[in-house]
Amino acid sequence: MVKQLSIKQNMLWNTSGSLAYLVCQWLITVLVVRLSDGYDAAGVLALGMAVSNIFSPIGYFKVRAFQVSDLNEEYSAGQYLAFRLLSTTVALVCMTVYAAASCANDSIPAVVAYCVYSCVPIIADVYHGAAQQKNRLDVAGKDLTARGILSLAAFYVGMAVTHSLLVSLVAMTLVTGAVVLFYLPRSLKHIIGPYSLDFKRAKMMALFTACLPAAVALVFAGSIPAIPRQVLGAMFGASALGAYASVASPVVVVQMGAQYIYSPLLSSFAQCYLAKDTSGFLRLFAKVFVAIIVLAAVSLIGFAWLGEWVLGLIYGDSIRAFSYLLLPLVCCTICTAFLWFLGDLLVVVRDMKGNLACFSAAFVVCAACSYPMLAVFGL
Repeated sequence: MVKQLSIKQNMLWNTSGSLAYLVCQWLITVLVVRLSDGYDAAGVLALGMAVSNIFSPIGYFKVRAFQVSDLNEEYSAGQYLAFRLLSTTVALVCMTVYAAASCANDSIPAVVAYCVYSCVPIIADVYHGAAQQKNRLDVAGKDLTARGILSLAAFYVGMAVTHSLLVSLVAMTLVTGAVVLFYLPRSLKHIIGPYSLDFKRAKMMALFTACLPAAVALVFAGSIPAIPRQVLGAMFGASALGAYASVASPVVVVQMGAQYIYSPLLSSFAQCYLAKDTSGFLRLFAKVFVAIIVLAAVSLIGFAWLGEWVLGLIYGDSIRAFSYLLLPLVCCTICTAFLWFLGDLLVVVRDMKGNLACFSAAFVVCAACSYPMLAVFGL
């Protein structure tokens, strides 16, 4: 049998790989400002991210939390992989149609290119879930590190040589796709043994039905930050959106940090739930809750103390005028982190309808308030 890792080892691999990937993705948002004139390219990149965030939940279909808590292996790894390929195809089609219908003509190629790039981690995620089922998140850590470094290198070379956002995004897609195509399948085969894609109709429909409420909730969750950004871009232009996105990008580390805390523990939550171990479940919940609170406090102090200086160091003095956005963004991000954590727990205990109700309510409030709040308060 393949050796399994401890919870601490899994958390270390997942956190280190995820942080490496996140830092590299953030540095891309820095490079797009540094290697281009003005904030227009940054605005187009932010627009691509916004469009991708709206429809990438269709690709993910909230399968990861369901998959890692499927301790009885109701569905095989091949079935999860087959379902993810189908859902990713649908997501990409939706992204492309939406971009063509809602974006300016000159930005559509780069936006679509980013959407294609965003499908690579969607496919990688289901491999990570299969590895997590076997307590082998070292596979995910190595994959995330490799894709992060390669995507950053490809983007830098593309922008430095061609000064084209489109070319850079295509290069990123090719190098990261190669990692997912060649490394992850071989690693998963080593962990679980031989497997094959299984598109059995009955299983695909059953998995679709089981995850549909949570998948719809995930679409709402992805739209909560994306809709206001699109409204902002429409009201104030690509340059203002680029400045906003540049300030917001380092704050994303707070939400991702929260996910790194609880994501490796979802299988442990599932074990407690299936064993009806209420005290163990609540102990895990308390530890995660306290850890996110500590992360929030450290983040607020750090951004209040060093935020403006760091923004100026990274992007130049022109960004300092937007540093007032930092602390409100941190507060919003912490709220979002708790929302995602509680939503994933609802999936673990299979309360899909409760998960849908929470995220849909949040989306309705956000969509209704975006235009009037931007009209009154600006960025």
